[in-house]
This record gives sequence, C-alpha cells and structure tokens, in this order.
Amino acid sequence: MFFSLAPLLLVPLVRAAPCCSLVARDAAPSASSSAVPSGGASGGIPANTSSNGDIVASTWFAAWHNDQYGLNNISWSKYTSVIYSFATTTPDVNTIGLAQSDMQLLPQFVQTAHQNNVQAILSIGGWTGSQYFSPAVSTSDNRTAFAQAVMKVVSQYSLDGIEFDWEYPNKQGIGCNVISPDDGANFLSFLQELRSQNGAKNLTLSAATSVTPWVGPNGTPMSDVSGFAKVLDHIGT
Repeated sequence: MFFSLAPLLLVPLVRAAPCCSLVARDAAPSASSSAVPSGGASGGIPANTSSNGDIVASTWFAAWHNDQYGLNNISWSKYTSVIYSFATTTPDVNTIGLAQSDMQLLPQFVQTAHQNNVQAILSIGGWTGSQYFSPAVSTSDNRTAFAQAVMKVVSQYSLDGIEFDWEYPNKQGIGCNVISPDDGANFLSFLQELRSQNGAKNLTLSAATSVTPWVGPNGTPMSDVSGFAKVLDHIGT
C-alpha cells in the first residue's frame, strides 16, 4: 500500500523473480547532468495532476511482462503516475543498471505516459536489483556520484520521478545484498543530496517500504523517520 504526505490510492507492489547474481545488468546510456532542466524533467508532468490535487493514484508496470501485458493494457485514465519496474543498482556507483530491453521500452513508456497526462516514474532496486544500494550511499562522495547517476537517467529518459525500492536497508533481502548498520541514516543523507541536485527540486521522489520503518543500527525499526518526510513525496508498501 501507499502512505503519503497527501492521501494516496493503495496499490499492490510487483516483484521480480528471485535471482542472486553478482553480474551487473547493462548500464543505461550516460547523459550530462547539466542537461537536466531546472525544476524537473523536460516535457514532464507535474506532481499531483489529478482533478483532486491531494490524491495520487499510482501503479507499477512490470516491464518483464510486457509481452503479456503491454503499455496498451494499462488503464492510464485511472492513474496520476505509473512506475516502471525496474532499473537496478550496480557495483559502479556512477551507473544505474538497465537491461537492453528496458533501454528500448522505457522511452515508449515515458512517451505513452505523457500522452495520457500521467507521470512516468522509474523504480530503482527491487528484489534482484538492491545488491549495491548500501555502498552507493555509504560515503559522501558515493552519495553525490549516485545522485548524479540518477539525475542522468532522469534527463536521458525525461522522467518525472524516481522510486527507490531498496530491499532492504540494514536487512538482507535476496541473500547477497551488501548491508550496513548505517544504511537507514545513509539513505536519508543520499535523498537529501539528491534533492540538492540541479533539476531535482520538483522531481517526484518515493520509496517502496515494508510495513515497519527501516531497520536502524541497533537492528530494530528506526524510531524517527521524520527526516524522510522532508525529501520524499510519498512511500508505498
């Protein structure tokens, strides 16, 4: 379900099939971060474009099922945003992973979403794509590089937002993820860094979460996640 700074429609989350390979997916084509226009993606759709500006109705598009359930099968009129799943983290903090098929399909997804006045959001992570979130946000230099890599993808594909589906901060997911006790705090620092990037001010940022807060350094759910409300537009679970 979704939880938001504004009321949201509750929708299910799709997941990729289990896999635990340390082989990185193909990198998304690079683009200069200076190409990101101030205030959001070029030609994008502003947040909360429904007739009731307080409502966000969102769903996930499982790109790996495109042959069975394609873009034309989406009931675009029901949603204010659709989330393309998934790009992945990679061992290179400067690189967001996208399969070759996603490089071809993602532009079509964005075009179709914009034609329907719907925000086009890209999800990074998922069950098979969260292996390298932890090192990507572990240091100030890495957080800056990762934020710039995210903004390059935003610019390359004219995205309206990014969802972070980290499974999971300071908690093992698929079985081969890098994890750290400081993941939760580092994730917040990364999101703050991302918001400071040129073009990110009006970018829709969200996170897929479990029903409890992320695990803190003591191994229990974080007791204060108020800082995330200042940098995320909404969360979903």
